[in-house]
Amino acid sequence: MLDARIPAEGFGGVQQVVIGLALGLTALDPPDIDFLFLAYPDAPDWLLSYLESAERLRFVTTPTTTRAKYWAKRIPGLQAVYRALTPNRIPRSDGRLEALEPDIMHFTFQAAFLTSVPSIYHPHDLQHLHLPEMFTERDIRIREHRYRAFCDQASLVSVTSTWGRDDLISAYGLPAEKVAVVPLAPVIDHYPDPSASDLVAISRSLSLPDRFAFYPAQTWPHKNHETLLRAVAILRQREGLVVPLVFSGFQTGGLDRLIELSSSLGVGSDVHWLGFVKPAVLNGLYRLAHCVVVPTLFEATPFPVWEAFSAGVPVACSNVTSLPRQVGDAALVFDPRSPEEMATAIRRIWKDDELRRRLVELGRERVAEFTCERTAGLFAAHYRQLAHRELSEHDRAILAAAPAL
Repeated sequence: MLDARIPAEGFGGVQQVVIGLALGLTALDPPDIDFLFLAYPDAPDWLLSYLESAERLRFVTTPTTTRAKYWAKRIPGLQAVYRALTPNRIPRSDGRLEALEPDIMHFTFQAAFLTSVPSIYHPHDLQHLHLPEMFTERDIRIREHRYRAFCDQASLVSVTSTWGRDDLISAYGLPAEKVAVVPLAPVIDHYPDPSASDLVAISRSLSLPDRFAFYPAQTWPHKNHETLLRAVAILRQREGLVVPLVFSGFQTGGLDRLIELSSSLGVGSDVHWLGFVKPAVLNGLYRLAHCVVVPTLFEATPFPVWEAFSAGVPVACSNVTSLPRQVGDAALVFDPRSPEEMATAIRRIWKDDELRRRLVELGRERVAEFTCERTAGLFAAHYRQLAHRELSEHDRAILAAAPAL
């Protein structure tokens, strides 16, 4: 059983994790594994198209803490009400999961629950320990309380990189053999592929500039839109170089401040805030972009980098956490807290056609190592091992191999 309790429009990269698992497991279709997804009733709007049958879905028909918390953070005034009504207790199964008698519960994101079913847990990252200034004391306490409980409960804790594994083991003291590195893969190649006329229509309907730098990310503080705005302001003010920015992603409460900042920096007219876009549009935006800039302050393994590589777009990105190993020599890297250094990287990737060509080639080579089938195959081997099933020689080999990221 895989956890897909995700709102139809939201959760960014976590939604892509679930889509990738659906694609990979469906493609592999292992005869000895019957995989099911625990989902909300509106899941067919975003998940069913990546599965061969609705029989793979099991629905949660009542509101849950996960959904309530998601919308409370995005609707002004609701967060205080939500916090007052939800004390810091660890969610516990009501028995419906256990009644299905699954061998494994695969929690694909942080909002798990206590259960007697053996589980795999994805904490994804411990950002609250590295950037505590971006969280309230209450949020840090809740994360620590729950993350530790779910890690302790899990038979296996999954992370996406060796950096994440080392960080988790250091912070939580988990046994090394309990933490597995399973790199994820981009799913953009499975989104609707836009034709030339589709690209023209997307550009016109969104009033896009002819050339732009693209950054798909929700407007959380750690996504660091602010420093990116300051970097393009430097290029405009000092060199007269105009680099239009296009941002997509669900817009959180920090958007108004970012709009005010862009106006005060004199680049407001160069910035396009699109909000959440559907997969076909997202695919088109990558193909229309002159470059992708990922200025994040903290990530596990950001999907926009993989997506840009797959779409053939040159990338400039932060030099934090797992990113340097993720990109290798296939992207320009910069200090995300330095607008000057970021501006230098953007100028290079914006103006140097030969550099752009080389980065595109290296990016495609780099991302080719990571596929949904590869990710699903590694998880399938872990499923068999945790369920005490017989392992094939291939299972043993991929479980014993050094992490690819």
